[in-house]
Amino acid sequence: MPGMFKKNILHDEVNMKYIVTGTGRCGTNFLARLLTSAGVPCGRESVFNLSLKKPGKLQADSSWMALPYLEKDVNRWKSAKIVHLVRNPWDIIRGWLFDFESVFSVWKTGKAYRMTNHFLLNNTPGLKEIESPIDRCLHYYLYWNMRIERLPSIATDGYTVVRVRAEDANSTILWKLGINPEGKVLFNDRQENTRSRCVLTRRDVDLLLRPRDRYTDFVYMAKEYGYESP
Repeated sequence: MPGMFKKNILHDEVNMKYIVTGTGRCGTNFLARLLTSAGVPCGRESVFNLSLKKPGKLQADSSWMALPYLEKDVNRWKSAKIVHLVRNPWDIIRGWLFDFESVFSVWKTGKAYRMTNHFLLNNTPGLKEIESPIDRCLHYYLYWNMRIERLPSIATDGYTVVRVRAEDANSTILWKLGINPEGKVLFNDRQENTRSRCVLTRRDVDLLLRPRDRYTDFVYMAKEYGYESP
């Protein structure tokens, strides 16, 4: 029986073709629904969550929480293609600053953080010691993306990482991932990425970030990802 159970676990993991990850608010929900509509059953934080779950029949999972698991056990997941999902970083930070129970919120309304925020704090060294929510945003954005970029180098014969942008056309995203969605009706609700309570514009966010020590690093990364300005 133990051997049979192990075989089933391995079979589940072989079925995982894509693992989508990025920072929070980068569009993981949108991409999960796009991949599913293209014929690749994809969960949203169904496998990579506060604890690791069995993939079952899923061929992909889309979760910002995947990164620590990928770093911890390379051999377990390296047959899957890692999708580094990015989105306009000024929009991402707009969402963070007005996510009321977030570690980045400028308007914290609750006494306790959500459990996912504890996961983020525990897996982002140095974040707990930063008091300013704006400085926290910069630290997390830069550090989390740098770690995803380094995934191919953390082991010999390591991960294959493909970067896609949430704003790109469906055809561009799927082409980069080697998926042919011919004959399928693709999910295309881009509002999945937005929060209606974000009262700041991208330029407002940029004015908040400019005086910060790591602003230059932030702009450099944004340009590398194809975002020239707010």
